[in-house]
Amino acid sequence: MDSVSKELISQLLDDILTDGIVNDGEKDSIVEENDSKRDRARCLIDTVRRKGDKASRMLIDYIHKRDPTLHSELGLTCGPPAPPGEPTYFSSSAFKWFFILLPFKLICYCSQIQTT
Repeated sequence: MDSVSKELISQLLDDILTDGIVNDGEKDSIVEENDSKRDRARCLIDTVRRKGDKASRMLIDYIHKRDPTLHSELGLTCGPPAPPGEPTYFSSSAFKWFFILLPFKLICYCSQIQTT
């Protein structure tokens, strides 16, 4: 199970590289400067979070496509942005808090996988 998690992180990095969310240097930095999958996951999420709401939504979508179970376990729910003039799915501050807490949820999830 441990290798599956590393594979997922690698796939997510490839996805966000393809979409231009990160460049080759950022991708390489995430992999080379973080030995454990926990550190890679945390760095991946922090990097994408700094890129803004659109990039964060794209990462959530990739997590859902690549691993629906992880998506569900993490409680990831993020709809598309509301059209102008309509209420948003959730507030900008809630969205930011969600991505502050996400690395901790992912770390807990990775720890559960290692023990099973």
